[in-house]
Amino acid sequence: MLDFLAEYEISPCAVLDVGCGLGTDSIYLARQGFDVSASDISQTAIFEARLRAQEANVKIEFWVSSALKLPFKDENFDLIFDWRTFHCLLPPEQARYVNEISRVLKRGGGLLLAAFYLTGFHEEDRKILTEVFEKFPLNEEKMEQIFGIHFRIEFMRIFDMDDKSHCLGGMYYLINSK
Repeated sequence: MLDFLAEYEISPCAVLDVGCGLGTDSIYLARQGFDVSASDISQTAIFEARLRAQEANVKIEFWVSSALKLPFKDENFDLIFDWRTFHCLLPPEQARYVNEISRVLKRGGGLLLAAFYLTGFHEEDRKILTEVFEKFPLNEEKMEQIFGIHFRIEFMRIFDMDDKSHCLGGMYYLINSK
């Protein structure tokens, strides 16, 4: 994330961390000067994230909520950060997710998304993943199909599974609203 923020000169702004888990990325963003709101469906994760934010002495608003029904007003955020939440959704939920993210993101705002990308996996893993997860493969065409109504893909970066610094073949997308 640090590389991306520096490379694309993303200035501190109002950001939502969707699926924040224990708040690690939220805390990092707050330390960089971002005005952070964070949501997760797990009440336990949010409880722990609040404790960690207090220990880090950063101000973050945490919310227990589904990414499919966010408790924020329309066009509330300049940037939405999703570190591997989207790919956990089934196809019908993906469309609801896109509509909800678009609703709370300001026009011209950005969505920074990391999701599994099938080509980042070794061949035997791709076969298993395709059998287990009907939502695979995620690729540029599929992402354009899912997000294209509300967003355009500004950039994407695929990480090779041999690069151990990026586990699970993660892929970054920056998707700006149209």
